[in-house]
Amino acid sequence: MNQNRVEGNPQADQERRLLLELPRICLSSKELCDFELMAVGALPFLGFMTEEEYKSVINQMRLPNGDIFPVPIVLSVNENTANQADNNKHLVLTDREGIPCGILDVVSIWEPNKKEEAELVFGTNDRNHPGVAYLYDSPPYYIGGPIQFIKTPSHYRFQDLRLTPEQVIEWKKENNLYALVAFQTRNPIHGAYFEATLHALRQVASEYPITREVRETNILRVGLVAAEIARRGGIAIVSLMAPYRNPRDIIRKITSDIGAIFIEVHVATPIEVCKQRDPKHLYQKARRGLISHLSGVDEPYEEPENPEIKIDTTNINPQEAVIEILFYLEKSGLIS
Repeated sequence: MNQNRVEGNPQADQERRLLLELPRICLSSKELCDFELMAVGALPFLGFMTEEEYKSVINQMRLPNGDIFPVPIVLSVNENTANQADNNKHLVLTDREGIPCGILDVVSIWEPNKKEEAELVFGTNDRNHPGVAYLYDSPPYYIGGPIQFIKTPSHYRFQDLRLTPEQVIEWKKENNLYALVAFQTRNPIHGAYFEATLHALRQVASEYPITREVRETNILRVGLVAAEIARRGGIAIVSLMAPYRNPRDIIRKITSDIGAIFIEVHVATPIEVCKQRDPKHLYQKARRGLISHLSGVDEPYEEPENPEIKIDTTNINPQEAVIEILFYLEKSGLIS
């Protein structure tokens, strides 16, 4: 792992002495995660929050420099550790096995009003909220200050997936990606989360040029996911602008090879009708030069040669178009 904020094991005699003589605290699982995020550059600061930073975040949702940050990142300790830290001005931070990961330079020690913190950060004092429960069960004092990073916590699983921000950026460049959208959730992603992530991806993607190569890659990605769903016995309905014949043919072959059924629906509405409807004003924007790479305008549209279903919606409404699809599925014995 490229640890861009980790300085390496201490070499100087003074550093060794500090590790041996200073009081230690074993970081909790959450604090260890926060420590690692700081160490690899995933958080915009280099230590647990000081009292000034903490108050700024819980009251204004901003760091003192004005940057938006919604929740405090703090180190909670008991009274004895707080007194030791106050006397020594330094504190060794260890992982769950007692291995030193860093040295905290103590800037501030304080006893927070946890009821106030719960209300400001979580909007409730109800212990049924996991964040509130963790807050109330944590030791009563906070210590803040910059960290001298020694090492990141050791991991023995999924090492190939534990990428630092720098490594993710490098991976993005190597794979010629314009943008990345990430979503983290502690549970398997459900429908609402999926749609929110998809919406974010569309918003980000709209800021980048949509070339033929990018479109073909996206079509293949979506098609491969749909084929995998079909391979596992599922049904995938893909609503996608797929103007190029080559990726459509590739997905058709892949679907056939796994023994699944591929149904291509060609919405064969004439371009003039599309321009008249233009609900998103895309054709108007293309005509004014505000957007480019619009299929049928300055980008080719390669009509399917032998689609299973071909629908001209010039004189029918969406409900009637759906009926035509259902009729085909019923006639083919796929639904009853």
